[in-house]
Amino acid sequence: MGMAVVLTAVMQFNSCVHKVSMPPPELPAYLQPLFSNCSGVDSVGGVRIFDGDRFLGSAEFEFRSDQADRWMLGVSDPVGPELLKFTGLPQHDGYLRVEGMLRDRIPEIMVSDTNFLLVDGNFTGIKLDEVSCLASFHFPQSWLRNLRAVTRVEGGFEGLVLDETRKIEMRFRRDSKGGNAESCAQIQSIGWLRPFRASWKWCIGGVGRPLVVLDGFRKYVIKWSSYDH
Repeated sequence: MGMAVVLTAVMQFNSCVHKVSMPPPELPAYLQPLFSNCSGVDSVGGVRIFDGDRFLGSAEFEFRSDQADRWMLGVSDPVGPELLKFTGLPQHDGYLRVEGMLRDRIPEIMVSDTNFLLVDGNFTGIKLDEVSCLASFHFPQSWLRNLRAVTRVEGGFEGLVLDETRKIEMRFRRDSKGGNAESCAQIQSIGWLRPFRASWKWCIGGVGRPLVVLDGFRKYVIKWSSYDH
């Protein structure tokens, strides 16, 4: 067999190897309903604020969004007036308006050029158009486009989402009937962005009402749960 024949065979083999691709990772079917595009959301619930373990106060929230991803979040005293009102227009260059009697008493909230929420200039890891999912206790459907790995672990599954700025580690815990008991996402910044001070733990499902927890911003911990479940 001549050298030319051998080289041709090797090149053909390498070409075949390069054409082989692994299928993208997928979550089990029972976890798919946890993800949504989160348009047209109506949600009401309660908010509790802590300084470490010390309870500071509570409020109620009402959230509404339409099919165009425009949304409004109102925060009010359980027995009094509206304290804060947030209006988001993700499709209009990341527009966010903050109003209300407590506007000057909270950290400045802005939107970055890459559509991420900034609190006192700190990267939060949550995009403006993901707030609807945060309020409706779903995960953004768009995360699945960047799903890099799914691993079966004791008690459920783990997933890894990577995009240009975030690493999102997800843990899905199964109940005794094989359904979803609790699912949580921990979001961290990657790449050139400096680590943000607030770490998000975004949990849905489980016993009782869905719960979202924001901690790591100074010493404050904010928890909100839904009245709709």
